Amino acid sequence: MVCISCEGVTIGGLRLPPFKLESGELICLHMPCLANSKEERQIIQLLTGEVPARGLSIFGRILFAEPPEFRSGLLSLFRRSRVGDWLQKRGGVSLAQAVVIANGLGLETSEQICRLEGSPKVRLGLEAAWARGPQAIIFSTVGCERLPLLEVVHYHID
Repeated sequence: MVCISCEGVTIGGLRLPPFKLESGELICLHMPCLANSKEERQIIQLLTGEVPARGLSIFGRILFAEPPEFRSGLLSLFRRSRVGDWLQKRGGVSLAQAVVIANGLGLETSEQICRLEGSPKVRLGLEAAWARGPQAIIFSTVGCERLPLLEVVHYHID
């Protein structure tokens, strides 16, 4: 089943080449812009169907596997987000499911998000997205070990 079909789309100064993404496939798009930039956000909005574009067809629900972020500031001193709470909120899972997911990643549900490095955060984002049952997931490998992450994704889509 085709999830994304692109005939070639230009947004701002960026061009997405023609491609098709089907269930069970993985496509890697290399971004010529900085991570977390306006351009990256525009591409994510296109690929998830938040913003329509002529020449780009989205079939089903496509999610961005957004990793957890640590927000600094005064309130963060009193309420530090934890792995289990974040998974329940972002993945829509129960506490028991959050425990299984966290343990599968080698994490504890009580661990603070602010203490995690790039790869565990990206993996949490993927797990939360997978838990929501989309037809396809958009994710970034910025800040993490790319090959182990791709092995996890291949294992999940096989």
